[in-house]
Amino acid sequence: MPAFLTDAFVEALEVTAVVFVLMVVVELVNVRLQGKLTRLLLDRPRLSYLVTALLAIIPGCEGEFLTVTLYSHGALTFGALLTCMVATTGDEGLTMLQMIPGQTAVLFAGLAVIGIVLGWAADKIWDRVGLPRRVCEEQPHHPGSEGLGHFFKEHVVHHVLGKHLPRIFLWTFGALIAANLAKPYLVPDESGVSGGLSGAALIVVAALVGLIPSSGPHLLFVALVANGSAPFSVLMANSLSQTGHGVLPLFHTSWRLVLLIKAITLVAGLTIGGLLMAAGV
Repeated sequence: MPAFLTDAFVEALEVTAVVFVLMVVVELVNVRLQGKLTRLLLDRPRLSYLVTALLAIIPGCEGEFLTVTLYSHGALTFGALLTCMVATTGDEGLTMLQMIPGQTAVLFAGLAVIGIVLGWAADKIWDRVGLPRRVCEEQPHHPGSEGLGHFFKEHVVHHVLGKHLPRIFLWTFGALIAANLAKPYLVPDESGVSGGLSGAALIVVAALVGLIPSSGPHLLFVALVANGSAPFSVLMANSLSQTGHGVLPLFHTSWRLVLLIKAITLVAGLTIGGLLMAAGV
C-alpha cells in the first residue's frame, strides 16, 4: 500500500477515535441534563459564538471536533460552527506560540473577533433563508429512560456507532487522500514561495494552501513570517482560510456544508489578508 494511503488511513482512524469519544461524552452530558445543554446554547447564540471562538483558539483540533459534535447534535447554529472554523489555527497554534508569541496573540484575538462577526452575520442570513438548524434528526435524549444499559444501546451503539462513526471514518479517509494528492500542486517549497512570489500572489497562495484540511503545509507561512520573509498579512490569510482537521468529521453530515464553510473562509482570507497587506501589515 502506498505510504500516503497508509498515512491517511491511520490519521482517519485517529480523527474518528477522538470524535467518537467526544460524541459519547456530549451524548451522556445531554442525556443527564435532559437536553438543557442544547437549549442553553441555542437560546443564547451570543454565548455560543464566544464558546466556539474560545474552543477554536486552543491549539490543536479537539476544540473543533467538540464544536462539530455539538453542531451535529443540534446544539449550535451554523454561525457558531463557522465562528470556530474561522478562528482556529489547528495544530499549528502551538508552533506559532513558540516561534512568534507576540504576533500569535494578535492573530488569535483577530481570528476570534472575525469569527464571531462572520458567525453572527451567517446566522442572520441562515435564518432569513429559512434553512433548518438541526442536522441530526434523532433526539439527543430520551426523557424517562434511565440506566447506562439503555444509554449504551440507544446512544452509543445505535446512534454514534451505527449512524455516525462509519461515515465519519470513510469521509475523513477520502478527504485525506484527496488532500495528499492535491498537496504537491498547492504547496511550493519555501524557496519557491519567498523567491518567486510576493504581494497579492503570496496572499493567494497562502489562502489556497489553507484549503488543505491537514496540519503541516500551514507551518511554511509561520516560518516565513518568523524569519521576516513574509508579512503578518500572509499568515492571517492562511489562518483565516484553513480549518485544520476539524472540518473532516463534518463531511459525513454534509459535504455541501463543508464546501460552504471553505468558500467563506477562503474569501475571508483573501479579503482580510489583502486589506492588511495593502495597509502595510
